[in-house]
Amino acid sequence: IARPAVLIPMDDACAVAVGRARTELAPSFLLPDQPGELPARVADKAELAGVCAALDVPHPETLVPDGAAEAARAAWRLGLPVVAKWSRPWLVPPGGGLRSTVLVRSAREAGELYLRAEEAGSRLLLQAFLPPGPDRDWFFHGYADRFGTVRAGGPGRKTRARPRGAGLTAVGRWTPNPQVQA
Repeated sequence: IARPAVLIPMDDACAVAVGRARTELAPSFLLPDQPGELPARVADKAELAGVCAALDVPHPETLVPDGAAEAARAAWRLGLPVVAKWSRPWLVPPGGGLRSTVLVRSAREAGELYLRAEEAGSRLLLQAFLPPGPDRDWFFHGYADRFGTVRAGGPGRKTRARPRGAGLTAVGRWTPNPQVQA
């Protein structure tokens, strides 16, 4: 190919890697002009919650506990069950029994999960669980140019997730929703 190609990271880990290697990749690929650490900031689930709060973007209540006892209290405060996520899921080692996202059903389970933070390689965060329903699990996948104009993509509904009920989109349908797209 005699011209730069489009490079589209397909997950958090790839977005972070491309952001960090942007200078080296730019001659061969068309990449958005953005701060190099921005992908890592929004890929980190705890940082993303802070960005959403700062921009007044609706987001489930998210707590980042500093200890096992605090994780147990946070689970009670949010109301069980809660969604537990590792802030940097790409660091979770394979084969250790940890998942990037899990539904926690007891305060004890939240505390025990916190104790595995070092193994997971990142902070544990707990989010209020939003019960499933046809109007609950929306996403937006797309590309916006440097001016914030959406050039490709749109809103949709997650119909299947992995793990089920609290995970990454496995199957989704593009569904018009002006409120989500705005």
